[in-house]
Amino acid sequence: MARDVCVLYSGGLESSVLLGLESIGARVWPLRIHYGLRWEMAEEVVCKRYIRALQRRERPHTVQRLTVKKIAVPSAARPWWALGGSVPPAGSPDTAVELPYRNTLLLCTALEFCAEHGISELALGILSGNPFPDATEVFFALWEEASLIRFDERVRVRTPLRTLRKADVVHLGRADQLPLELTVSCCDPIDEGMHCGKCNKCAERQQAFREAQVEDGALFAI
Repeated sequence: MARDVCVLYSGGLESSVLLGLESIGARVWPLRIHYGLRWEMAEEVVCKRYIRALQRRERPHTVQRLTVKKIAVPSAARPWWALGGSVPPAGSPDTAVELPYRNTLLLCTALEFCAEHGISELALGILSGNPFPDATEVFFALWEEASLIRFDERVRVRTPLRTLRKADVVHLGRADQLPLELTVSCCDPIDEGMHCGKCNKCAERQQAFREAQVEDGALFAI
C-alpha cells in the first residue's frame, strides 16, 4: 500500500517538481493554501493544468485547496508588493522578496490538514541557499516537534530538495519529463500564468534554465 505524503504546492518550479517526484511510489496530496497574495489566482490556473498533466501519467493525487484570511500588510507606510505595490525588479536582493509570516502560516495550516487526514509526511520544496530564518532545518524540526505535542502523533516535515539549486531542480524535472512549462515563477503574473519577465523571480527562473542549458517553454511577456 502506497504511503501518503502531503506536498505543499504553489505551482512554482520547486514545488511542482517535488510533486512529480513524490508521486512515484506514494499517494500524494497536493495542498494549495491561499492567503490573499497577488499571484495566487494565476497560480491556480497553472496548478490545475499541471495536475491534469500528471494525472494523465497515472500518478495518484488528491487535490486540496484551503483559503485563510488575508495577512496583514507589514508596513502601513506604503503598499506591500505582494498585495499590490510595485514588485521587486530583476537584480534586487533576496531580502526584497521576503514574505513575512509565510512559512509559519503555511506550516501550521498544513500540519493541521495532515493530522486531520491521517497523513504522516509533509514535503516542502525548500532549496539550498535560502537565506530566510523560517526556511532552516532547525525551524522545520521545531514544527515537527510541535506536531507531536499538538496531535500526539508526529508529522514528519521533509525538505527533499534542500541540497539543490534551482538549476538542479530544472535538471530533475527534465529528466522525469515533467511539464515544467506549466509552472509559474513570477511576482506579478499576467492573465493565466504568463510571466511578467521583469521581476526578481522571473530573473531567477531564467538564470536557472540558462545554467541547466534547458529551454523554458513557459510564456514571458517580455
